[in-house]
Amino acid sequence: GGIQRVTVQFTGADATPDVGLAIFDSNNSGQLDLGLRALDSQAAVPVPMITPQFNGNAPVGFAAQFSAAGSTPADATSSALWTLLSRPNGSEAWMSAVGDSARFVPDVAGTYTVGLLLNSGDREAQTTFDFTAE
Repeated sequence: GGIQRVTVQFTGADATPDVGLAIFDSNNSGQLDLGLRALDSQAAVPVPMITPQFNGNAPVGFAAQFSAAGSTPADATSSALWTLLSRPNGSEAWMSAVGDSARFVPDVAGTYTVGLLLNSGDREAQTTFDFTAE
């Protein structure tokens, strides 16, 4: 029972390494479903970069803005996923955004962690940025 995931490697007709993902899904009635997805093994891994649009510490009560400029490939930043991964005790700040930039307002002093996930087709990568609000 449950979902089992495995990675299957095979050699295509052109003798270059190819990568596929096989997903086996079994339900309780004994049925087994198999899903396959080909992945481009030659695709470049994206390189996400978070650039804060402020110097030093961010002020509490004012928008802290971040940019994905400098990430590669550049065309992947339009679908970049931003999240606020951690915040200080007592904070109710929240951030979830899609695109080449994101912002939120730190509501208490302390350390915050912003996350950026960049996807370029068959590959994805993530990075984080820690900063202090005062």
